[in-house]
Amino acid sequence: MRVGLGDAQAGLTWPADLPAPQVNGATATYAEVLSGVDLQVTATTRGYTENLLVKNATAASALASVSFGLFTRNTTVSVSDGGMQVKDNSGNVLFTGDASSMWDSSGAGTDAEKTVGPGGGDRHAKMTVSATANSVTVTPDHTFLTDPATKFPVVLDPESSCDTCVSQAHVVVQSGFPTQKNYNQSTQDLSSLKAGYETEDSAALSRSYFAVNTSQIAGADIKSAAVNTTLLHSNACSVTDNDATGLWLSGPIGPDTSWAPSATSAGQPGLVLGISANNQTNCNDAANVPMQFDAKAAAQFVAPRGITTTTFMLGSTADVDHGQQDRNSWRRFALDPVLQVNYNKRPNMPSNLAMQSSTLPCAQGANRPWVATRTPELDGVASDPDGGNVTESFGLDQGTVGNYVPNTHHADGQTVGSGSVARLRVHDDWITQDGTYTWDGDLWSDQTSGCEFTVDSLAPPAPTVKMTGNPPSTQGETATFDLSVGLSTPSLYDIDHFIYTTDGSEPNTQTSPRSEANQLLNGGGAVGHLTVTAVNSLQNHIHVRAVNRAGTASLVDATCVASLTLDAPSCSYNVPNALIPSTGLAGAWGFDEMNGRTIADSVASTPGNAGVPAHTGTLVGGGDWRPGHDHGTPWTHPDTNGYAQGTSGSLTFDGSSGYVTAGGPVVDTSQSFSVSAWVYLLQTGKYSTAVSNGAFLAS
Repeated sequence: MRVGLGDAQAGLTWPADLPAPQVNGATATYAEVLSGVDLQVTATTRGYTENLLVKNATAASALASVSFGLFTRNTTVSVSDGGMQVKDNSGNVLFTGDASSMWDSSGAGTDAEKTVGPGGGDRHAKMTVSATANSVTVTPDHTFLTDPATKFPVVLDPESSCDTCVSQAHVVVQSGFPTQKNYNQSTQDLSSLKAGYETEDSAALSRSYFAVNTSQIAGADIKSAAVNTTLLHSNACSVTDNDATGLWLSGPIGPDTSWAPSATSAGQPGLVLGISANNQTNCNDAANVPMQFDAKAAAQFVAPRGITTTTFMLGSTADVDHGQQDRNSWRRFALDPVLQVNYNKRPNMPSNLAMQSSTLPCAQGANRPWVATRTPELDGVASDPDGGNVTESFGLDQGTVGNYVPNTHHADGQTVGSGSVARLRVHDDWITQDGTYTWDGDLWSDQTSGCEFTVDSLAPPAPTVKMTGNPPSTQGETATFDLSVGLSTPSLYDIDHFIYTTDGSEPNTQTSPRSEANQLLNGGGAVGHLTVTAVNSLQNHIHVRAVNRAGTASLVDATCVASLTLDAPSCSYNVPNALIPSTGLAGAWGFDEMNGRTIADSVASTPGNAGVPAHTGTLVGGGDWRPGHDHGTPWTHPDTNGYAQGTSGSLTFDGSSGYVTAGGPVVDTSQSFSVSAWVYLLQTGKYSTAVSNGAFLAS
């Protein structure tokens, strides 16, 4: 037999195969599981009872101990002073049981009743209980079993119950038995909860306490609550308001709770709050008669205080409120009270706040993100302890945290499943100007502390470039420039850096090199200083753009100021002297003829190479002349005329038969050498050969 909550379970098993049971209602009896011993299992509202019925003295004398198998899943079992306790993996108590009770059949009642539980006049004893990882063993009191006064059958009761299914514990206290301790007793005379006054026996006034687990509603907003009970019996069929049963909140109960305190009992706990009353009757003992008590006030009392175990008391209002003994107030209830609460827990604080599809984290101050749009996305993970759907509200204000601009607040929400990302795009009319804004997420819980961001939707203006220092005179020397840029939005300093290129292409934020930008003292813009290498002889381009903190670059290139050798219209500067090879040049074909099929080798006219034999080239196959490099042949010859030298020639080939041959070896290819050529490709989807050795190896 097992009891469980979800995947946390525990139970006792019999170590051998059981015979077919005899079933009577909720009780199954397995005969002769040991010689002279029956096993009786009864399902209850709180779990189950598993009793061994020792039927005669012969069986008793042979019974030293009984071991039950122990089943656990995600639980641990411990035993202390005869009581079993089952905890989940987090240490929460799920089930309890008194495994130490044993009694005989000497009391009043039918034979069947005597096996259900200890009743009036029964003789009681306590068993020793021990537990291992796989078993629970009970050792009966052998003196009790062999006492001639013991009347068989004797019941051994290793009980287990669920602490959170219905109630965690209960106790009935009676004025006629002021020091009797009935904690969690649920058999025979104590098989029901009682309230009111009766004269059928000496019990007189009865009150019933029961404890329920209210940890789940801690901190919740209570909508409604009720204690649902089953009314088994009422003494009267016609009642007045004075005959009602009332529901109270009380202090905690325990094994020593009794009607009155004594040297061995604690008495009753104090009452905390009167809750409600009900005057339902069931004088004919009809089955399944519900009796409900409004318990909203109780739930509203315990929820904000985080009380995890709440104890209620059922008693006669005549008794508790007026000290009267009213027979019409007598009622008995099933051991199944349930606290039913309709509540909504406060959602958890939103987490993982971010922007732009969670790429920009929540931050304040200098670390706040910058965005280039006035309609950014706001993100937050919404979660609720109760699960289900959650509506996350996003609030937006202009200004920084604690310094909001009046009348700029906007809010909207999104409903998502608990644990999902709620994402809101800022509405078009919320942000009407660039600047700093603050947003937060709110789930009807504590608001987050606020996330700041700056909107910078305008691209920076084009910078200004001015050449400074000593202009380069030879290819490979450095050129220096001063950079400056204003602001696209007055008083919003947003310049982050400059980007530039030196090959004539437009700068881009992904691949172009960058240069530092420094804020002007007056905050009205930024300046920078750029040093680049003159990679070309003659014309070198310098293109610069500013980039703001949102990552947006100027829409157009910088304006160049005519300075030193910097030409304003073209944003380029001239380097007169090329890095020209000195001795060792073996051939130089400029392709400047513009007609014919003979190509001159001008190697002998290059600096330091007078007397080097020329290797005249010949155009073979399909080819034609075209205008080529527009500034002569600076890679081999000094530029004597600068930009005035004009356009020179080039050859274009048909892509299949055309090529130029030098007619013989130019360099010793068994030694180190280098080759360079200016090539303009019309197609890039195939391999092309610029220079080759013979017709077999290409480079």
